[in-house]
Amino acid sequence: MMRSIQRSVATLAVTFVLAFGWMTGGAVADAFSEQQHKQIEAIIKQYILSNPEVIADSMEQWQKRIEAERNQQQRQSLSALDGQVYQNPMTPMSGAAKGDHDLVIVEFFDYQCGYCKKVFPTVMKLLKSDKKIRVAWKEFPILGPASRLAAQAAMAAKKQGKYFEYHVAVMRLSGRLNESRIMDAARKIGLDIDQLTADMKDPAITAYLDETLALGQALGISGTPAFIIGEHVIPGAIGEQQMRNLIKVARSKKK
Repeated sequence: MMRSIQRSVATLAVTFVLAFGWMTGGAVADAFSEQQHKQIEAIIKQYILSNPEVIADSMEQWQKRIEAERNQQQRQSLSALDGQVYQNPMTPMSGAAKGDHDLVIVEFFDYQCGYCKKVFPTVMKLLKSDKKIRVAWKEFPILGPASRLAAQAAMAAKKQGKYFEYHVAVMRLSGRLNESRIMDAARKIGLDIDQLTADMKDPAITAYLDETLALGQALGISGTPAFIIGEHVIPGAIGEQQMRNLIKVARSKKK
């Protein structure tokens, strides 16, 4: 029991040291005499030398705290930006018809992102198997000019009613994109290329893509893919089971 108490006290002490620096280096120093400083440092040093695992414990606690604070900030941002996330009429949607769904999954993606392409079959599988889901596709072209060009073409394809077909076609391409490959994919799904080229220059599309990039940044999204499921913002190519678990949690909170 005593050892457990000592370990907890020492862990707290180390956490304090890691977070704010040694007491001798900050304003807290004024509360202790020089002799007390030395005694405190000696106690902490001796305990760390005898129990080095408390460093790992302290760092783990600190990381959990940082993660919890980040998650809380993301939830607050998500609540404040709800309209931009879910209600923007320019955002392409797939899946259940509006009104027939009980959950919207949001994906921020880049057409040149290998991890986005890795998770793409999982998203498609969910769309086919769960008839109450809608997916909001958030164009997040962060991997260079070709990504931006592909996103412009996607939004222009939406004007011809073929966003989803274009999205699937480009997601299935491997390797780096360029204008030729982007237009070839558009041509293969029957898009009017002259109209597409003109629509890609639409200032509304430019503004929308810029707004989406700013939205992602406001939500703390710095890479692709990133998903919003319920109140959770999840970075990375998560697996099918994790995605289904998050969907279950999101639905349970809506009841």
